Amino acid sequence: MTPRPILKRITSMLRSRWILGFLGISIAIATFLVEINYGEQLEHEVHELYFLAVIASLIMASSFLSDALGIAPAIFEILFGFTAAYFGIKTNDTIGLLALAGSVFIMYVAGLEIDPPVLRRNLKKSLIAGTISFTAPMIVTGSVLHLLLDYPLETSFLAALAVSTTGVAIVYSIIKMKGLLRRSIGQLIFATSMVADVAVVLIFTFLVSAKSLTMLFYFILVVVFPILFGKLILYLPHSSAEAELRTILAVLIAAALVSELAGMHAILFAFLLGVTTRKFVAKRKHVEEKVLGLTFGFLAPIFFLNAGIAAMPGDIKGSIILAFILLAASYPAKVLLTHASLYIMAGFRRLKISSVFGARLTVSTVIAYTGKQIGVLSPELAGAIILSAILATTLSAVISKSPVIEEP
Repeated sequence: MTPRPILKRITSMLRSRWILGFLGISIAIATFLVEINYGEQLEHEVHELYFLAVIASLIMASSFLSDALGIAPAIFEILFGFTAAYFGIKTNDTIGLLALAGSVFIMYVAGLEIDPPVLRRNLKKSLIAGTISFTAPMIVTGSVLHLLLDYPLETSFLAALAVSTTGVAIVYSIIKMKGLLRRSIGQLIFATSMVADVAVVLIFTFLVSAKSLTMLFYFILVVVFPILFGKLILYLPHSSAEAELRTILAVLIAAALVSELAGMHAILFAFLLGVTTRKFVAKRKHVEEKVLGLTFGFLAPIFFLNAGIAAMPGDIKGSIILAFILLAASYPAKVLLTHASLYIMAGFRRLKISSVFGARLTVSTVIAYTGKQIGVLSPELAGAIILSAILATTLSAVISKSPVIEEP
């Protein structure tokens, strides 16, 4: 057989998503095994570069598997992180710094998903349903952890908060797919998920912040600066996409730096910057594409992998059992009571669609990762929160008969 038909057959095979998934896994396993067996024998600079190659191969494999199975790549990235940590691979300062940047950009993109006009149009109903959507699972889960499993009150509350969030991007994707986005009930569902997400981020930031005069000044800055910046950026003259993107990047890095200096966590700052710059980014589609590309093509995968590595519990069996306990405590309370509120206020009867409120991934992972970093959550509990988020998101996809999509 001549080389040309062979090459044509190979390229034809590579069009299969399953073949790409298999190749991605094979490359990831090969680099992974070399790192485990020979990583420490490499020179420091070479080892650092090779470790980045391992991370890159895992991210590539996650993407190929995501395309093949229609599942959010973040799920594979977290699971690959768990696996890497199980075999003794530890993160380094470079990956840790990129993961921190990833969490900031993830929260910025989460803020971009908040649509103030939608919230205003459904203010009363969404406030009621949204409040129920995060308080119901929080109370049930917190009670189970504190009263039945004897976890400290602060730990129980933070863990309960982490499982009470809603995946806004997932809700948006599913209601759009079901043709509900332009209907009043679809707008109400979307607004309800936004209320729950905003409330969880606000409470989490206040809970883990040091209560001092510095915190007061920091919160004033967090509220005032995003509003001013969001208004100012709209009046900037049109520039190249690169210049506008770099402006946003510089402000986000500055927000992260100020937060670190103040001893706070940057997720609220980044989240509010996303909310206030949403109108600007929506008008500059080229900027939006570049922000999403940088976030979900580079920084977010590193964050999720690192979160999986950092949250890998010593007792994986205990963490899996705890994950199912968290799922059993939070999921029915969140979905059923949120659906009940929508039924009473708007007559919405489709419980399968209401199951989207149980889906959560990014914000839940950020809270679990941060809680573990500051010592409030144990590795077992942080790992259980992340695993329960994966289970809840998958369960919502099965019930609503929709693919597991997280990225916008």
